[in-house]
Amino acid sequence: MKLKSYMATASLAAGLLIGNSANAQWLLGGNSPTTTDTLGNKTNQDIKIITNNKVQVYIKKTGYVGIGNVAPKARLDVWGYAGTAAKDTVPAIQALVKYAGTAKDVRGVYADASTYTSPGYGIGVEANGGAGGVLCSGGIYGIISAGGAYGAYCSAVGIADTTTATGYEADGVDAIGGSGNVSIGVYAQAGGGRYNYGCFAACGPLYTSHDSDNTHKNWAGYFLGDLVASRLYQFSDAKLKTNIQPFQNALDKLSKVQTSTYTFKSAEYPQLGLPTGNQIGFIAENMETVFPNLVREATSPKINGKDAKLARASVEFKAVNYEGILPVVVAAINEQKQIIDQKDAQTNARIAQLEKEVAQLKAMLTQKVGNNVTETGSLMQNVPNPANGSTTVTFSLPENSKGVLQLTDVTGKLVKTYNVSGSGMQQVVINTASLSSGSYTYSLSIDGKVADSKTMMISK
Repeated sequence: MKLKSYMATASLAAGLLIGNSANAQWLLGGNSPTTTDTLGNKTNQDIKIITNNKVQVYIKKTGYVGIGNVAPKARLDVWGYAGTAAKDTVPAIQALVKYAGTAKDVRGVYADASTYTSPGYGIGVEANGGAGGVLCSGGIYGIISAGGAYGAYCSAVGIADTTTATGYEADGVDAIGGSGNVSIGVYAQAGGGRYNYGCFAACGPLYTSHDSDNTHKNWAGYFLGDLVASRLYQFSDAKLKTNIQPFQNALDKLSKVQTSTYTFKSAEYPQLGLPTGNQIGFIAENMETVFPNLVREATSPKINGKDAKLARASVEFKAVNYEGILPVVVAAINEQKQIIDQKDAQTNARIAQLEKEVAQLKAMLTQKVGNNVTETGSLMQNVPNPANGSTTVTFSLPENSKGVLQLTDVTGKLVKTYNVSGSGMQQVVINTASLSSGSYTYSLSIDGKVADSKTMMISK
């Protein structure tokens, strides 16, 4: 028995020989190795380090080191518990660096997986967690990331909520700004590349085919509060569109949209971050009756977590695409301009006609003899022209004369006759209700001779 014990001790000593001295052994009381000495075994065997009769460190012959597990799959593979049912909350790795002195960058954990032969590959740190992959807090920045392809790449999977069947939120990145003069939850900046995107967010049709019926209610961005931007551009290239048609009846449709003043129920729905005070805008239900494609069903995300202050219940509501009404306003302005142009053309025509009649009147006045009496007789243009229902013809007679005012159609057929007599300026109202639309000639004859004639238009 003693021989077996001795042989076991000798075997252990042989496995833990120091360096180049065949007789040197690793002493429990302390050692003074040289630069050429090593600790370990020289056989093709794994090394186990135990405490309390339990393997705590396992060094495989491949060089992989396991802490808390006996089958390491990486150069350093650490388990928070040794694969047993007994679990605890002790961190698997805790890295702490304290630096006293002037300002200097120090790192609790440094990981580098960059490769220069194949850019775009290599992950510096990969973390998975039931609640969060990485939980970061810092005096200034929670995360500082730089990478050949991604500075930080995060994904999350939703967890079923058995009480409501709506599911917990799945946050790729959950960033909360701390206290200070300026607090920024997420700060993104890009530069130096051929194409630079400070922040890229995608959701919906890129990753799921269930958005056509609004089932998933996808939003690439969801903001609670005011949004400030220097410029905003939207997809509008003709090559991205099909079935392009002019928008019709914009004025009529726009007149059915009601603009309202209101105040939001901010206290009733605090999870939505609604603005306070008097507002001016649209009501989604009214907008939906006129422009249904500008209204969407939306659901605010349900937020759960350890911090009760950040928890938010889900709310369903209707949202309006305010920018979508701008093209309608432009179309309505164009329609209004066409109406104004038509009115202007009609007004200008009437002004020209009035100016012509004024000129005729002036000419008649210059021909007067005595008390508004002309030597021959003359006609003025009928008013209104075109006529619809009735029109008035003004004419001038020589002194103590008798004449006839006649109206004929384009074929020369006589359709109206009025006997006139007296002296000076007179008027006749012609009833055109029974006449067909078209061009007519009216003439003034004195003593059987035509003194003047003009053309009038009749419209229905």
